[in-house]
Amino acid sequence: MSNVWIGFFVAAGVFAWVYNKMYKNTGGNNTRALSTAAIAGIIVFMTMLIILWQTSDG
Repeated sequence: MSNVWIGFFVAAGVFAWVYNKMYKNTGGNNTRALSTAAIAGIIVFMTMLIILWQTSDG
């Protein structure tokens, strides 16, 4: 599996988890939950790409 797909799936999981937590903590504020989850997902995606590219054999 390519590094991009692995990073995408990890970021999607983090996005879903952060969205769920923020939605509950903000009392159903969808806009705040989506924006926070999107930022977290992007950061995790980029971090995973860097880690995977640094540790890959290719």
